Amino acid sequence: MTLRGPVDFAISNVPGPVLDFFTGAFFYRPRHEDLDAIAALVVSGKVKVVIDQVVPFDRAADAYVRVDSGKAVGKVVVQVVAAAAAAAASSSS
Repeated sequence: MTLRGPVDFAISNVPGPVLDFFTGAFFYRPRHEDLDAIAALVVSGKVKVVIDQVVPFDRAADAYVRVDSGKAVGKVVVQVVAAAAAAAASSSS
């Protein structure tokens, strides 16, 4: 997760965050408790998830192009679950 702008650590029940003051990016190593806290923030509406687009795994290069273009508003998500399921199904056949 990347948060832009000022980060309010009072609402982030996530221990051990690292804030890159140069880029404004907020990083951490997720743990189960951390992900529960983030999910609670999303459900409560305190954090809004902004997704620009979702692309299938076989178009991952397109995702990089979109991000590098600077035109993405939010995250560009590469969907790997469907690809992994398809690969597992074809290997078991």
